[in-house]
Amino acid sequence: MKQSGFSLMGSILLLVIMSVLAAFMVKVSGNLQMGTTLNVLSSRVDYGAQSGLEWARANVQQLTGSICSSTGAACCNLLTSNANRTFFLPPPFSTIEITIDQCTVQTIDEVTSYDAFTVQLTAKIGNLGETGFASKQVQGIFFNPELP
Repeated sequence: MKQSGFSLMGSILLLVIMSVLAAFMVKVSGNLQMGTTLNVLSSRVDYGAQSGLEWARANVQQLTGSICSSTGAACCNLLTSNANRTFFLPPPFSTIEITIDQCTVQTIDEVTSYDAFTVQLTAKIGNLGETGFASKQVQGIFFNPELP
């Protein structure tokens, strides 16, 4: 009986199986890492969008008391003309760009008169097509003067 070369065939088969298993583990590990990275970017852009709404609300309240006290539309025009904001975060974080897409105001006259501002903005990190890109569009409604 000839058995020469049998162990060589077994070794080659074992190496092929081990390399396929290793390639699969590398692929799964890369997917897990990418998923974690996307979750972190999503959280960052979400907090950036919420911060942009707070920034818009604070500016409307500040501007209404001085520059555009006569009409809320002037306040919206002023807000959207200064709409692009970039928040720089310390390394290794990314910059978050906030753009106010739309601002509308509706004056509501009841017992007292107040303005209802609707602000729609986009927050983004990175550029479209890049690995580290994330974007979120949010809309907020706030009143001036604030309701009790």
